[in-house]
Amino acid sequence: GLDKMLYATAVGIDAVRQGNELTYSTPGKLLFGEATNLAISPRVRRVQAVLERAGIAYETPRDMMRTLWWKFMVNVGMNQASAVLRAPYGVFQSSPEARALNEALMREVIGNPATHYPTANDDHASGARHALLARLSHQTCPQSTGSSKSYRQTNSTSVHSSTMNNTNVQQQDCRSPAGVLAALAEGLQDLTPELRKAAAYVLENPNDVGVSSIREIAGAAQVKPNTFVRMARNFGFDGYDDFREPFREEIRRGGMNFPDRARWLQSLSRGGQFGKLYADMAASAISNIEETFSATDAKQLKAAADAIVRSRRAFILGVGVNQALARNFAYLADMAVDNIMAIPRDGSLAVDDISRATRRDVLIAITFKPYRAEIIDAVNLARELGLTIIGISDSPASPIVAGSQHGFVVQTDTPQFFTSITATCAFLETLMAFVIAQAGDTVASNIERFHQRRHTLGIYREAAAQL
Repeated sequence: GLDKMLYATAVGIDAVRQGNELTYSTPGKLLFGEATNLAISPRVRRVQAVLERAGIAYETPRDMMRTLWWKFMVNVGMNQASAVLRAPYGVFQSSPEARALNEALMREVIGNPATHYPTANDDHASGARHALLARLSHQTCPQSTGSSKSYRQTNSTSVHSSTMNNTNVQQQDCRSPAGVLAALAEGLQDLTPELRKAAAYVLENPNDVGVSSIREIAGAAQVKPNTFVRMARNFGFDGYDDFREPFREEIRRGGMNFPDRARWLQSLSRGGQFGKLYADMAASAISNIEETFSATDAKQLKAAADAIVRSRRAFILGVGVNQALARNFAYLADMAVDNIMAIPRDGSLAVDDISRATRRDVLIAITFKPYRAEIIDAVNLARELGLTIIGISDSPASPIVAGSQHGFVVQTDTPQFFTSITATCAFLETLMAFVIAQAGDTVASNIERFHQRRHTLGIYREAAAQL
């Protein structure tokens, strides 16, 4: 049934069959996932990890049903037209008439009221179908209005040929930086000299777009600011701010490097946009926590907590900012249990701290891209010694998650120039709660004695005593 399946299709494959031989120049990639993937499910993450280890390219679209209908639409438009015209696919790139037939067939898929949207609950099929058709028909690529070539490809894609039966389609989200750059590159030669200078600057310096004001980028490109406005409108955007938004969104999602994100933050300051920065930070933190917890299975978390409780000793390892998280986890645990220790200890190395560990021990390791070598080395040694590994990282293919008995992926996206630890803090607090819940009857009395001792020693001060 559908509950045992993931949706999938393949794109970008240019395989050609001649007799009993099959040749290709690009292997393409798999598009797969649940029907919707706003948060990545555990089973999708497991498949992602397998594909990454195998070196197979993939993407998990947010709206997989839209992607499947896009594929069907493109195949109908190309394969059927090719069969009727008895023409090879190259004809569709040179003949306006062939392209017109291609587009007419694709629009039939979009506009056909009999099109059926597959759904597990068919009572809602009609509403879902109309929502899907609206997404297909209204999301289109930017179009160069000053060119004889059309850049307006149905379903936000850059369509070069079909996607099925020995054909090739390169899918591109036209509201992404990559899609915008592809449209600029294709329309570059048809622009006026000044617009071409602006577009060429964007193509050569795409990281500047999200972090520069219109005056700054115009000065760097040696054109007037209004030239960038006209260029943006020429490709279907309302203006430069609308054109710049996909690049800014890429930074907010962590798609650019740390220096670029730092420059973007400074650009907000110069523009007096601290309110937007505040909103972006809040949205990012909330989204990270939501996505992390929606993708984490409570049974998996309980199994990891069980391993910690049963262990002779549980080491928690983090360096850099994660060292603070590891030490906090051990500090909280020490109120209730006595088998959790943060490493590396002062003046020591993590590999030394676990060198005498045994199969009865657990190592909780934390690291994010770029992965720290000392964490990976310690995990590898722990595996050799037979320890149970609990890996916490930002990818199912992380060297401390893949191959570990208990692996957890947390979201770290942020507009900032460093990795967000908000979701990691929340995850570790939850893991600690699971540990405390299973640690036995003495936990409550241990915690009570801990706080009583601190009150007795005067470490805690009541508010009234401070006045």
